[in-house]
Amino acid sequence: GFKEQPSNRFIADRKVIAINYIKTWFIPDFLSTFPFDRVLPLLSPDTFTDQSSLRAIKLVRTVRLFRLLKLIRVLKLSTKLGQAKKAGFGLFNPSEIVPPAMVRLIKLLFKIMFVAHLLACFWFLNNECIAISDPRIPDIDESVWNECGSHTLTSQYIAAFYWTIATMMAVGYGDISANTDSERAYAIATQVIGAIAFGFIIATVTIIIETIDPEATAKKRRKDELRDYLNERQYSKDLQKRAKKHFSYFQTKTSTFAEMHIVSELSHTLKEVVVYESRADIIPMIKMFRSAVSDQFIVECVLRLKPMLMSYHQSVGNRGDISEEVYFVTKGRMEGLNMRERPPTAEEIKDNGLDIKDGVHPEHKFYDVVIAAIISDGFDVELNDCLNEKPMQLRYRAASVTDVLWLDHESLMYLKH
Repeated sequence: GFKEQPSNRFIADRKVIAINYIKTWFIPDFLSTFPFDRVLPLLSPDTFTDQSSLRAIKLVRTVRLFRLLKLIRVLKLSTKLGQAKKAGFGLFNPSEIVPPAMVRLIKLLFKIMFVAHLLACFWFLNNECIAISDPRIPDIDESVWNECGSHTLTSQYIAAFYWTIATMMAVGYGDISANTDSERAYAIATQVIGAIAFGFIIATVTIIIETIDPEATAKKRRKDELRDYLNERQYSKDLQKRAKKHFSYFQTKTSTFAEMHIVSELSHTLKEVVVYESRADIIPMIKMFRSAVSDQFIVECVLRLKPMLMSYHQSVGNRGDISEEVYFVTKGRMEGLNMRERPPTAEEIKDNGLDIKDGVHPEHKFYDVVIAAIISDGFDVELNDCLNEKPMQLRYRAASVTDVLWLDHESLMYLKH
């Protein structure tokens, strides 16, 4: 059946279908399938005897090019399948099983084979091979068919296709060669098309190699960007080493992809499920999340947390500073240090030439560093002071190699409101 335009009504009546076929595709189908090259010699055997007449018969084969009009049907079918896929009719999508780059390569290979098929058909039409079994030309030498195949059409097609592939993908092997001017011109065109096809294959294979592991490719690209940036700014070797170390650690703890943007396209319910599953080791650990906070707050907060590895005795702020970040310890321990005033020792009095009869001058006060707080797994570093933009009460440093998550003040204010 077919759909009648413009009413878009489906027609299933056989008589109407037959009339519509005669008006549309009958003539192209007839011209492309009728064996003119076999019927004409039978109708007039005395006319088609010499070499020129035989070439004329071969030219009649060009009417078979009307078969290419059938590609319009294929294009229409492809368009309809694409529309059905967009409509969500559950059609099979190979990219769900095979990597997209591999699907692209397979499609490209099929396209190249189709082009090679067309080139082989035109080569068969253009070359001067003539069957030795043809009774109209009994004196053809046996060696002619070394380049053309046997007397069957299948053998001739295989020989033509062999020449096409050898010419497209290489420079040919010489066993089948172009001898006339028209054959040489056609061979040049085939080699140019082959070079273009070979370039497409190389480009597609390169894309496949790069996308076999997209995460590793993205990580390598970002590392290269960091290295180029550090070299351009001419930072010291020690600073470059620290930056690269932090960046490597950061990549092991976070997704290479734009996770915030990806999950933002999900519904709130699905977004919560995805985040809770991907951060199942972090969310139960942080003490702040155990208080009366909403799931949405937890999701938005977790997505903005950034990892950092602190080395032994590395500090994250001094007493009296206005903190721009809040830190959560996930593994290890941090110390909160305070300064406690004390009287000078006799050795310090002697070394500094002090006279303490009238008291110690403020410039010569002495302090001891004392541990005022211990922050262990899950606890935060002065969250309230960061929220209220108050000075830090202690100086904090890592008591061991410590994993922390940090959240900048701007994100904290966004979550607060």
